[in-house]
Amino acid sequence: MDNKMYCTNCGAEMDPNASICVKCGVNKGKVKKYCAHCGKPVSEEQDVCTNCGAQLSNRIDISKGKDTIKNLSDKAIKETGNLAELASKKTGKQIKPVHLISALGALVVVIVVAVFLMMPKHLDGTYTTKVNVLIAEVKASYSFDGDKFTKRVNGEKTKTGTYEIKDGKVILKPLNGESITGELSKDKKTITIDKLEYKKNEEK
Repeated sequence: MDNKMYCTNCGAEMDPNASICVKCGVNKGKVKKYCAHCGKPVSEEQDVCTNCGAQLSNRIDISKGKDTIKNLSDKAIKETGNLAELASKKTGKQIKPVHLISALGALVVVIVVAVFLMMPKHLDGTYTTKVNVLIAEVKASYSFDGDKFTKRVNGEKTKTGTYEIKDGKVILKPLNGESITGELSKDKKTITIDKLEYKKNEEK
């Protein structure tokens, strides 16, 4: 089979893998003056070279596209087969390509689930605010540990209980009394309760 390629602008023979003719500098196939397969002169109106019978039109050959897709699929199947063979040798067990594909799919699912599970569902540390009452400054705080919280006012414990985070809100459930709902910032560094901002203490 003749693998020669000719410039369609000047008719000079060129490297089949080249995208530009080194003689005239025109991109391959940009101009249709010469047949790319035999180098004979052709006209713009021609769809087929009268000398060699090669297709000259710019219409896409669907069969070539199908061949390319088939080649890529065959290559992917071959590579999967090679991996399965290597895995079989390493483990001493017969591993089929279909099992390898299933395992890779399952691994992706496991990773996604693990990332989801690793997302923090609890708060930790202490959130503090200061309020001026008459001439005195009152310091209040909420400390979180696991699913439990403790409220302190000027260092004295006033409330304890459990809490949950739902839809960007912190729902506090004291052991005694009604539930309290606070707004949690996206970065989880601020909780707004009863219009007071409790900011997370920075770790030193």
